[in-house]
Amino acid sequence: MAKKPNIIIEPQIEKQPFTNVNEDIVLNTPRRVTQKEIIKEELKELPWYTVENTSLIIERKTDTQRIKPTDETILNMETKPTEGVPELYALSSGSISEIHSPLDQEIGKYYKLKHLVSYDYNNPYYYKLNNYPGVNKEYNGEQIVQNLKDLMENCLDKVIEQYPNLIILSAYRSIELNRMVGGSHPFNTHLSGRAVDFKVPEEHTSYIFNWCINNLPKWNELMWAYPERGNKSWIHLSYKAGENDNQTTLASERENIHEYYKGERRGAHKEYQDGITEAIQNIV
Repeated sequence: MAKKPNIIIEPQIEKQPFTNVNEDIVLNTPRRVTQKEIIKEELKELPWYTVENTSLIIERKTDTQRIKPTDETILNMETKPTEGVPELYALSSGSISEIHSPLDQEIGKYYKLKHLVSYDYNNPYYYKLNNYPGVNKEYNGEQIVQNLKDLMENCLDKVIEQYPNLIILSAYRSIELNRMVGGSHPFNTHLSGRAVDFKVPEEHTSYIFNWCINNLPKWNELMWAYPERGNKSWIHLSYKAGENDNQTTLASERENIHEYYKGERRGAHKEYQDGITEAIQNIV
């Protein structure tokens, strides 16, 4: 009798390389992502660094502060003099008891310095960033304060008297704050305290622009910024002692608005056009 052969049954398994296999065991405890890292990641999309040899380049967006001189101003704990950041000179009437915080000194008729260095309270990064004038060695803190005074006394005080509901969106910015809000660098006049962005609620920025042209005697640059954005449009106004030639600029991403003025365009995105003499609301 013949010997019965052994029968081996093997499973038919397709031989494939082990790729894209997810481990089901985490060997390292995941690190919590910080708020600062999240903001830095978001900043990669902001066109804040515009290399162009002119002081007439500003941001493509502005920060979201809405500050009036009567509003409560919340200064974060980081906005203060530190080692390497000298304290500003505190004005007084001569009595030691009447010396107040440098940030409480009046800048023009209506605002105090603390109004002009604060910014968006809703931004979580606000509470981690020092915006004290002089925090950047490239810009002297005392000179920044003087520049703000020149700007307010010669320009913005007059605008406020015409438009009492005016709100400031941005004035002085440290380099770090300027990056955060998408401002250009290094030729941005906000960094030296020579510029302010503002608007008037329920008022077309074209009307404000035209009023400034007809009523302010001297300024460095007056910009009608992105009128196509409606209530998110703003006015950029700068004043530089000894350098005020009443420059006017349109900033817009709309072709039809630029075509109306037919001027030479500049900037990385060709969104700036100089020398406009009137803001026409009907073309927006």
